[in-house]
Amino acid sequence: MATSKPCVDTSTLPSDVLTYTNDKFIRLVEQLVGEDIAELFNVQAIHNIPCLLKTTPDVFEILKLDCPDIENIRDKLSFKLTDGTFMVKPGYRSSVSYVVELFRSKFDDHLRQLKAKSRSVTVSSQLQLPFTQVPSSSSNQLAVSSTQLLSSSTTSPTVPPSTTITEHEHRNQIIKTIDTWCEREKESIGLDELSLSIVDDYKLYINDDTENLEASIRCNCGVKLKTRKCFQLSNFYAHLKSKKCSMMKQRKNDDKKKKSQDDGASKEEKVEEEEEASGGDIASVADTTSSKEPETVVKNQKKRPLSQVVSSSVRVKRIRGR
Repeated sequence: MATSKPCVDTSTLPSDVLTYTNDKFIRLVEQLVGEDIAELFNVQAIHNIPCLLKTTPDVFEILKLDCPDIENIRDKLSFKLTDGTFMVKPGYRSSVSYVVELFRSKFDDHLRQLKAKSRSVTVSSQLQLPFTQVPSSSSNQLAVSSTQLLSSSTTSPTVPPSTTITEHEHRNQIIKTIDTWCEREKESIGLDELSLSIVDDYKLYINDDTENLEASIRCNCGVKLKTRKCFQLSNFYAHLKSKKCSMMKQRKNDDKKKKSQDDGASKEEKVEEEEEASGGDIASVADTTSSKEPETVVKNQKKRPLSQVVSSSVRVKRIRGR
């Protein structure tokens, strides 16, 4: 008949129970399963949880020894049969089974916590050397690492050392670092504005199925950055600045077209402004000229002598008289 494991609640144990040793450990056992089991552990020098879990599966084996030091504890824990042998009382076996399972569950919980911590990412301010690009069958692979989010001395901000972050925080930190780099390096790349979207321009993958978090970045142009021991962004930045990144090439071409269109529009506006200004000047000159013409004509007319005027009048009268 199959037996099920005892149902244990490790929350009843102190959080630091795995550090208990000697008298402190023995007193805890007394509280859990009584003095007799505590004495059984003590006589075998089982003074901490790891020692108990490593001890032979049957801690009652010692009662079979013909030794005066264990006669007292043997009489407490077992029945003496008529043939001179001893049988351990079932209740004591159940008590030992319970306390062992309780301590084992607590120890397993501790191991799971350690594994979870080992899978988290420790962010360090130490700068790492850039990783190198290696070929793959589907796309160019850039070898990088994943346990630290780092950047080069000229392209990445320094983050606080010895900070343990979760997978979600790791992702956000990478995105934030890339955004900061874009804002700082846009002029050196030759762009007025530069922002990279995790949806349209690159993809970020975090894998926490292994003991250590692994991350990778795939640029929209197809280049993939794969992580190993120590995560860096410097090579991703180097890729963006290189001539091989078709995504950045398109960005630069679009920026040039926009600048060209803006320059053309500016020139047209300037020409129109100059034409408007020139038209106003011409009209002003024309108005000034026309206003002076009558005066000029009058000034240019010559006055005739009075004798010529009288002579002309006489001639007119004679002609009319005829």
